[in-house]
Amino acid sequence: MAGNAEPKKKLYQRISDELRANIEQYDTEWLPSLRDLAIKYKVSLPTMWKAARLLKDEGSVMISQGKRMRVQRKGDDKKDASAAGGSSRSLYERIKNQISDGTYRARQTLPKTRYFVLTEYCSNDTVTDALRMLEAEGLVHRKRRRWVVGPETDVRIRSTRLADRPVVVVVSADMSYHALLFEVNYGQFSAPFIGELKAHDIEYMVALNEWDQPLASPYPVGNEGILSLINSLGRRYQGTVVMVHATTSPTLPDQLNWLCQFEKPVVWLDMDSKGAGWDRTRVDRRNFFRCHADEEGAVGIAIDHLHHAGHKRIGFPRFAPYADGAYFLQERIDRARAKIAADNLDMEIIVPELRPEPWDTWIDIYDREEFAVMAQIRRELERRHPSIHGGRFEKLFRRELLGRTPTLRTLLMDAGVTAMMAANEWLAITYYYWLTYAGVRIPNDLSIVGFDNYRRFMQHPTATLDLRLDEMGYLAAHLFIGDVPVRHDRRGNVTVEPRFVDRGTLGPPRKTKTWSPDRRPRSEA
Repeated sequence: MAGNAEPKKKLYQRISDELRANIEQYDTEWLPSLRDLAIKYKVSLPTMWKAARLLKDEGSVMISQGKRMRVQRKGDDKKDASAAGGSSRSLYERIKNQISDGTYRARQTLPKTRYFVLTEYCSNDTVTDALRMLEAEGLVHRKRRRWVVGPETDVRIRSTRLADRPVVVVVSADMSYHALLFEVNYGQFSAPFIGELKAHDIEYMVALNEWDQPLASPYPVGNEGILSLINSLGRRYQGTVVMVHATTSPTLPDQLNWLCQFEKPVVWLDMDSKGAGWDRTRVDRRNFFRCHADEEGAVGIAIDHLHHAGHKRIGFPRFAPYADGAYFLQERIDRARAKIAADNLDMEIIVPELRPEPWDTWIDIYDREEFAVMAQIRRELERRHPSIHGGRFEKLFRRELLGRTPTLRTLLMDAGVTAMMAANEWLAITYYYWLTYAGVRIPNDLSIVGFDNYRRFMQHPTATLDLRLDEMGYLAAHLFIGDVPVRHDRRGNVTVEPRFVDRGTLGPPRKTKTWSPDRRPRSEA
């Protein structure tokens, strides 16, 4: 009967049905803007808005002011979806996390409100509310028309007398170990660490666990000397940084526990990542923190990039001076193999036999010795073969260079080896220049990946893993300054995610199966 016929649906209802069907058909989280949807379905904006409201009322989508519609599927937690949809609370949490991990640093001006509106898909009111919540906690403050990270500082003139300033005590194993704080490796950490302390008028004083000179030490020595120093500082004492190697001091956890009794932050620099269990599970104090480089993560990222580039056999040469005493050489080899096994990757780490190399006697903090040595080799060849010139001499020079490095030559002669990992960045740079002058095209013939990204070597074109020790230095400083939160896990571990920096030595595997030392470099062809 005509009376039982279903009433004809209105236009916005039909559009709502079509949109619902598309949502169920496609796996998407965010819908296009209302304007784009109106163009797609050839209806007006008001009609499209009514259709969207209908889906919102039935729980198919969620709509936030100033934000695109988010699909709400069955089984989704509505509360979590609302938070992820751009509320002021979720934006507040995201900015707070970025402050605690050093993305937004103390005294740094935050991006303008419009930036957050565009990147977070939210309204001006949402951004303003989130920033007000951060301001209430002292995480940001208003300066003229911009927001600045950290609490507002007192503009009163501070005392210039060092005797009045707060102090962080730096405890080192001995004087030689303390000197490492300012060298290539630890210097990446110490520069921002000391810089942040100085910016807040905080000084540092040195104490040693041992003094082996037949003279009176100019620094406090041992726990007795450290205790005397802390007592003399009184309220000026802000905490202690401990630079002691885990493998050389079995009593280190006892010393860390003892230092924590003064109720100030105690930060242990475990740069070697040798004390994996020496966090709050062993030093059960809320004011104890272990700062360490993410060695396992760095090696994992290197393997991921090599695998993504298509490499299957990776050479990992050993370095004689590191073979016995250096922590990172064998451990980075073991971690690379563990990563491959854990992810079931079709890759293999090839470790050639340890042989004498020209750079065995070089100092690993300089990046100029390889040029001096290669220049000397070239001069020797010119004296021995005065009648050979041009291309013939260059071929002779390349062969001589390869002949003096049996390890690298072995890897090049291996048809399956298309990439090489270096134990650190200094070795990566050495390999790069030696092979380049020997006629090897990097990365066409062989890719090279190193580690560390020390500031001293950043001008060289080698791919490397940045352990981001400068970020760690910043975070460690603010554990003592206390102006912004510092992200750490429940066991007190403070670390920063490594970052891959490709400066041009990582490429796909070479197309030819073998490499020939007699092939002329492209520059001579």
